[in-house]
Amino acid sequence: MLECFAVTAPGLEAVTAAELAALGLVPTGMEEGGVSFTADLSGLYLANLQLRTASRVLVRLATFEGRGFPELERHARKVPWQDFLGPGVRAAFRVTSKKSKLYHAGAIEERVAGTVGRSEGQTGGVDQEFVVRVFRDRFTISADSSGALLHQRGYRLATAKAPLRETLAAAMLLGAGWDPRTPLVDPFCGSGTIPIEAALLARRIPPGRHRSFAFMRWPGFDAASWQALLARADAESLPQASAPIVGADRDAGAIRASVANAERAG
Repeated sequence: MLECFAVTAPGLEAVTAAELAALGLVPTGMEEGGVSFTADLSGLYLANLQLRTASRVLVRLATFEGRGFPELERHARKVPWQDFLGPGVRAAFRVTSKKSKLYHAGAIEERVAGTVGRSEGQTGGVDQEFVVRVFRDRFTISADSSGALLHQRGYRLATAKAPLRETLAAAMLLGAGWDPRTPLVDPFCGSGTIPIEAALLARRIPPGRHRSFAFMRWPGFDAASWQALLARADAESLPQASAPIVGADRDAGAIRASVANAERAG
């Protein structure tokens, strides 16, 4: 089983935890900015495909105490980097450090990157991001399974002023307890994010149905399992919402953008 972490906006942890539970992925803990859960590979794929409020899904690779670079390097060499670096993929790192003896993010990244090894993908053309978080001398190293942030559903190419992120729009609907059998009207729809997310929710269309993910480049990617998830999701989707969903705006350009986005969303 994989130890996973669904990253979400602070304050939305309970909403994301409820989403995970509804998918059959039992949350094991909540902290500011995310929800922990365990899953097999199929469950990891499912979380990326179906979560509407998370921004990315991380896989925990190592947790350890470290107060010096030799200690850091010793632990980092034990991380199975090769499980996440296929041909043509290089390791990239996002490092944060707070209240720790090893505080320089660049120096930490240099030491960790040095343990990956050129033969394991350090000189590729596509990045696999690893997240290194240090807090009070405790390191947590994770692999990003999502790639592009999950709010990037693939439909919003046209935008109006002050666009709302798709994940936040979905969180508003889920947090408000909106019933898809109830009509919804957004009188200031802008580029249509709230009505479109409402329609995806009402029709049970997965938000990640038309995009790719970082886990698809992992050497152990199970294409058959992924295709089975897509087939099941398609079979469960509805041809239309059961109640009217309306978006309006006084800006004609915003309406044009929202119509174009809605057509791309399906």
